[in-house]
Amino acid sequence: MNIRNLHVYAQPHWHADAIIAGDRVALTAFRDTLTRMLDGASSPATETLEAFTNDGEGYSLYVHLIETAVFDRLALPYTDEIAAEPEDSSRLQAYELRDMGKRSKPKGSGDG
Repeated sequence: MNIRNLHVYAQPHWHADAIIAGDRVALTAFRDTLTRMLDGASSPATETLEAFTNDGEGYSLYVHLIETAVFDRLALPYTDEIAAEPEDSSRLQAYELRDMGKRSKPKGSGDG
């Protein structure tokens, strides 16, 4: 297996850029993950991509296909304190999508 070096940088605040940076192996795996998701899945669906940061730490990138009604309930993704979602927000948190994806995966399905 080739190492997938991928960084995902969130938007710090409104109108700031989000950045995905990776090597060819990682970006190809990301494209393939999106293709699998879009070619056959109906909403809701989850795909997972295993990747690494440049310090060698591994992580899972979850890609969720969701309905607009669910998207509208998501907490905002900003990371700066001035724009971040309040901790007591009633909006759906990203980890809740991840957990829903784990529960909805059929038994015996791989990580992709």
